[in-house]
Amino acid sequence: YKDTETEILVNMIPVGSEQATRAYAEAAIRGGAAFINGIPVFIASDPTGYWPKRFFDAGLPVLGDDVKGQFGATILHSALTSLMRDRGIIVEETYQLNVGGNTDFLNMKMEERLSSKRVSKTKAVTATLDNGDRYIYDGKVRIGPSDYVPFLGNTKVAYIYIKGRSLLGFPVELDVKLKVDDKSMFAAVMLDVIRLAKLSLDRGLRGPIHEASAYYFKHPPKPVRSPLEARILLEQFITGKQRNTVIENIVSYTQ
Repeated sequence: YKDTETEILVNMIPVGSEQATRAYAEAAIRGGAAFINGIPVFIASDPTGYWPKRFFDAGLPVLGDDVKGQFGATILHSALTSLMRDRGIIVEETYQLNVGGNTDFLNMKMEERLSSKRVSKTKAVTATLDNGDRYIYDGKVRIGPSDYVPFLGNTKVAYIYIKGRSLLGFPVELDVKLKVDDKSMFAAVMLDVIRLAKLSLDRGLRGPIHEASAYYFKHPPKPVRSPLEARILLEQFITGKQRNTVIENIVSYTQ
């Protein structure tokens, strides 16, 4: 990458490519390039702190993990649960089932390639709920790809269900169906993310760029409570009003 003066490396290989993603992350560090991780392998949000510190020490920004679509199932689902929380609705249980016909869904028929994807999508939704981890422990949330339907091609269909209760325990139930073209949803977002990576390079930022990742990725370095909060962080980052501080906590954690 140094020979070609590559500035940014984008990782959008198939879901479940754990070793290959780490190899590309290593290549970005050695080549002096910013790294954008678009799949659910935890690099920017590595809980051990290993990869965040590697990029920090190399003086390079990393954005991730697991990119959201422009208007996909995860952003819609998290917006709905956040809205219900803000309006005083207590969410009791929820699911999101996705089907599609591209090679990504074909890969995800193998459960061993799917585990990090389930974690990423689930955390994006439960982060918007009070005591979000409780829904996972109690089995009250189920989110992730459910089947491969070849004739759908690049069309993805998502079914979202949310059950809650309002004042005096009266029930509230919501059923939503979303149909989108999968590839265009990600292309639109990636254009913005590449610009943010370049902005981070120009500002000399290093390590995970939380403010940019929170809006565009399902599993950012630090969870946010709502899409609105993520949008505010992003706008502050672009205008230079918000510093990238999450890396300081990650680095101190690993020392």
